[in-house]
Amino acid sequence: MTSLHPFPEIHEDLMVVEDILLSLPREAGVPVEDILSGAIPGGKRIRPSVVLLAGRMLGGPRRSLVEIAAAIEMIHIGTLVHDDIIDSVPRRRGHDSLHTLWGVSPAVLAGDFLLSAGLGRVASLGDPGLVSVLTDAVCSVCRGEIRELANIGRTGTKREEYFRVVGEKTASLFSAGMVMAGMVSGAGNETLYALENSGRLLGTAFQLVDDIADITGDERVTGKVPGTDLRRGIVTLPVIIFAEMQGNRCIPEPLCRGNPDEDAVRDICREIRASGAIEECQKAAGEIAMETRKLLASFPDNCYREALDRLAQEIVGPPEHGQ
Repeated sequence: MTSLHPFPEIHEDLMVVEDILLSLPREAGVPVEDILSGAIPGGKRIRPSVVLLAGRMLGGPRRSLVEIAAAIEMIHIGTLVHDDIIDSVPRRRGHDSLHTLWGVSPAVLAGDFLLSAGLGRVASLGDPGLVSVLTDAVCSVCRGEIRELANIGRTGTKREEYFRVVGEKTASLFSAGMVMAGMVSGAGNETLYALENSGRLLGTAFQLVDDIADITGDERVTGKVPGTDLRRGIVTLPVIIFAEMQGNRCIPEPLCRGNPDEDAVRDICREIRASGAIEECQKAAGEIAMETRKLLASFPDNCYREALDRLAQEIVGPPEHGQ
């Protein structure tokens, strides 16, 4: 994925969101402050940007949108903290992961704190409907994580199962953010349904591109060590397509054993890149992004909708350096 351009349309709102996020560790107090101080900075803030753009597009109130945007990012960061523990990832975005610095138990609790803080932020808006949407999304993320763990190293994983995991694990927060933005903007059921689908598609395209980067990316650009998912036997779309191209619809055998050696990971990455599976996956991401843009065309025509349309295009933009 290309580096996303800033959104001047919501720059001031994003700065408020950033202030809320950066103040959270201090408000939590010691010792939570010490643990969280390294987890908050960084990131593209795509999810809060989506919330703000969708809400502004529909004329929503600034304060509510900022609160929802901050909450969504708190929950996202909390899931990343937990992901790093589950995946035994030592570093994220060029820095040591929380569990590497502080140990597993403090990191788990820090992730729990972020999830709770996000839910509390939305609850403070006084609308039980918003809380319901967000808690459903958090439950969906957890289901997706569990389903992904259950599929590790499984042969014969189908595309349908992959997209089910992506829909729960990644797309649900995008979708919930857009729906909540619509709710505080007074949107009707038809508009909320379109927002839900737009978020789901946008999140799915985002995950596809992230999975491509796991095979092809440059760590200096993506902040992710290539082959991270492969090392764990996580079955992503590029791997599924590659297996389909081999005619057996099974994931590469070294991944079924778990903890493959580095030579096996490099060899499989090279074979996947040479097979045409990456191009096929990029095509799928592009088609999903195009579906997103078609849905966005039904919303009010203003600079915020144009920015969302630009985001959908940039997510599946030209390949990164090193791909």
